[in-house]
Amino acid sequence: MKYICLGYLDGKQWETLSEAERCAMVDECLAYDDLLRVTWARIPHFFNSPYYVYQYATCYASTAVLLRELRGGDAGARAAAVDRFLDLLRAGASDHPMALLARAGVDLRDPATVRSVVDELDGLVARLEGELRAVGLPV
Repeated sequence: MKYICLGYLDGKQWETLSEAERCAMVDECLAYDDLLRVTWARIPHFFNSPYYVYQYATCYASTAVLLRELRGGDAGARAAAVDRFLDLLRAGASDHPMALLARAGVDLRDPATVRSVVDELDGLVARLEGELRAVGLPV
């Protein structure tokens, strides 16, 4: 199993390298570790906690909806979103998570909730592309 590092390389620079130089550069970014073959055993909560990974996905979707409401609308709508969010925090584990989120304005049964994550990421990518263009880097 390989462990990959991330880096930036200009495509034009890559094209000027020989095959041996390319291989050497790629080898620098790859680490071989026998322990990586048993990663599943080092992360037991993936297997011992029901719906663990699902909880991450629903957390991102819920957060995207909450952020959209906290950032958008007029001052009154934002104030109401803040109140719902604070009520959610105050509620702790007093009810089922779906019920608590519903009171905060998040409906995880609605496909638009998942779409909120996509919209948030689209916005972040657009922002990154704008910043790259502003400093003259290719997008």
